[in-house]
Amino acid sequence: MSFLCQRILRAARRQGAIYVEAREVLYKEERFSLKETLQITDLHTHHLTVRALADGDWGYASTTDLSRSGADRVLDQAISAARAAAALSGNTISAPSPQNHGSWETPFLEDPFELSLDSKIDRLKDWTELALDQDNISLAHSIYGARRWQITLLTTSGVEVTQIVTHSGAGITLGASSEGELQIRSFPNGYDGQWISGGFEALDNFQIRNAIPILAEEATQLLHAPTCPTFNGSLIIGSRQAALHLREGFLELLLPNRFDPIDDYSANLHEQVASPYLDLVTDEHLVGGLASQMWDDTGQPLLSGTLLTAGRLVGFGPVHLRGKNALPIRRYGNAVLQPKNNSLSDLIADIERGIYMETPKIGLLDRGIFSYQCEIGWLIENGEITSVVKNPLYSGEIKPFWHQCDAVGDPSTFGIWSIQGRAQKGRSCFDTTIGAPALRFTNVQFC
Repeated sequence: MSFLCQRILRAARRQGAIYVEAREVLYKEERFSLKETLQITDLHTHHLTVRALADGDWGYASTTDLSRSGADRVLDQAISAARAAAALSGNTISAPSPQNHGSWETPFLEDPFELSLDSKIDRLKDWTELALDQDNISLAHSIYGARRWQITLLTTSGVEVTQIVTHSGAGITLGASSEGELQIRSFPNGYDGQWISGGFEALDNFQIRNAIPILAEEATQLLHAPTCPTFNGSLIIGSRQAALHLREGFLELLLPNRFDPIDDYSANLHEQVASPYLDLVTDEHLVGGLASQMWDDTGQPLLSGTLLTAGRLVGFGPVHLRGKNALPIRRYGNAVLQPKNNSLSDLIADIERGIYMETPKIGLLDRGIFSYQCEIGWLIENGEITSVVKNPLYSGEIKPFWHQCDAVGDPSTFGIWSIQGRAQKGRSCFDTTIGAPALRFTNVQFC
């Protein structure tokens, strides 16, 4: 166990703190990006974080100074912050009491950090060359990355745990261009590709190479497709977009953005916050889930639970805190929206006029309003897909939108997708995995 964390706990008892958590975090990350040129990024960090409960409230501090004086200083800062917060808030927060011991590591087959550079670069070259061999494709951008946290947590309540978390990810974006217009298709997911909690074997599981000809055909279709029309109608979002919208436009906005990560989160409990067709659970041990680990960030065993039953909020997920500058704000981990009994054909058949769209491209949430554009859309008329449309965009009010869901897809429409921590205004970043089927909504504005 970390001698610096042990030093912090000994000093905390002498200073009269009610409760202290000390973490030593070693982090490393490698990124490969092949577009016109190959770019490789290699990052290593090592830091201490302290969360202290003193005089009834929380304080937090972090440092990259790993000397004994640095450990003493970060403790003093955390306790001072706690006492200052208590003087303003008047809170009387009680101390957590977990006493767990042990270690845990993400299971994987191939350690991404033990493989040669050539094996990673060759995979990106293969994808990129195959993409550029497709008709009309003028752009190909392949990415691969891996990251690992080694987190040792000691607390004054008796927790002594170490967790080693490994993530691997990859993806490709193709572009078809004509007369100054560029249309893109991405796989396995938009933005930063698809990531899993696991090793280099993920690249084979994603089957990116097999998807490239289909992506190229769709990108070419988009060049000649009409722009998505402006109207109010029915919307179907595929599982990739459903997962992103669920994370950014529901889960992240469900809880207040407070600094007390455990207490006083009952404001919306038992309220009908979404359509009665929606059942949502947390799964903190989801295979491949980016938030999957053994213990939460107070040393408590992570347990799965139910968030929504028939659209009613019945519970909250566990606490997650990670990173040198991460404030201790409650964030959801892995979540799964349960599929129902509607195939994609069933969802389409009942629509008089609407759009089916997939793969996130651009998103904005601000002051209760959202707007999302996807990479590709299909116009639906009288229960049938009639054409591809480009630049499909839908918008609306965040809270009412989830009451407009009138049908949920079956397991054939379901996917499990990584959601990278893209910071929205005033909110922290955290990487999670969301499972979602296709979803249908009524009375949606298309722009």
